[in-house]
Amino acid sequence: MVDSFPKMPDCPNYQQFYPLNPKSPIPIQTTQNRQEVRSCTRRRFAAKAAQTPAGGLGTIVCIFTHRRGAVPGGKVGLSGRRIVRGGTSRSKHQIERHLCEQTGKTRLSIYRSISAGFAATGCFPLGTVGCRMSPAQVLADLHAAVPLVGPSLLACDFANLQDEIRRVEAAGAQILHLDVMDGHFVPNISIGVPIVEAVRRVTDLPLDVHLMISEPGRYLKVFRRAGADLITIHIEAVAEPRKMLEEIRSLGAAAGITLNPPTPLEKLEDCLPYCDLVLVMSVMAGFGGQQFDTVALEKLRRLRAAGGRDLLLSVDGGINHHTIAPCAEAGADLFIAGTTVFSSDNYLRTIEELTSLARSGRDVKV
Repeated sequence: MVDSFPKMPDCPNYQQFYPLNPKSPIPIQTTQNRQEVRSCTRRRFAAKAAQTPAGGLGTIVCIFTHRRGAVPGGKVGLSGRRIVRGGTSRSKHQIERHLCEQTGKTRLSIYRSISAGFAATGCFPLGTVGCRMSPAQVLADLHAAVPLVGPSLLACDFANLQDEIRRVEAAGAQILHLDVMDGHFVPNISIGVPIVEAVRRVTDLPLDVHLMISEPGRYLKVFRRAGADLITIHIEAVAEPRKMLEEIRSLGAAAGITLNPPTPLEKLEDCLPYCDLVLVMSVMAGFGGQQFDTVALEKLRRLRAAGGRDLLLSVDGGINHHTIAPCAEAGADLFIAGTTVFSSDNYLRTIEELTSLARSGRDVKV
């Protein structure tokens, strides 16, 4: 019955309902079995929370209820909680607001769709529907988890993209980095909106989208709608970075800015109050597998001093077992690693080793 339940309309990233236990019957909550269903739900909440990575990152468990009993045409209700490690949080009204934001529909039209599904199938799903967390929540989770290794999907096996994502998730990755190249701002061409959408469908991890493109302002909305949680633009590609950073924030994403090795740091100093993230490129943007440029270390030190600990400081390019500790010592929080992770035969070991080296670098007293 779940397979025939209609998807949420016009919700590109979070439109599937996932039963918590597909092998067991999906209970319909009525006035007669309310306590039984709620007891079952609490057990499922606990089981789901135990499987959820630290931070929770926005998984929602929803119970759709029928307020006039299990009769098609009755009023539909909703209750639910956001799964977090060790428990659940978030009220019904917060969930409703998130569903409205992500579908672009009103609360009434969402419930009408759910009710129509009940009339067609005779059941409601007890399941999960992903809702994006606010930028503040995403950033708070990331800051709490630093140092972080961010696998760069540019280096993964695109013929097995979903499997690659599952493997780095299992290895402990808490963020994914996606490089978007247009063949104009940089000489290479990589991925675009369809790949970001596909990645968003198969993971709840935050997506850190790095736009190596000319005129990035034309594409902010589509990449946000595709699933980007953090959007980073190049200072070299925009005339008015402050305006664009404010637009990214207004779209509900965290705003990032980046600069290539030859670009002086002074070019972006005025932008820092409008940034949630600064990405220091330690190679020229456009290709993976380049050698690390040590000019990044001085930039990291100066940015850490200027931005304080509230600024998420990222570094990308040539990150490996030899370069990650000096970057951490210089102040980096997030280490984008593509070739180092995806060329290894054991993602878990590699990410753990890199994280340990970064942690040791952060412990060095400068």
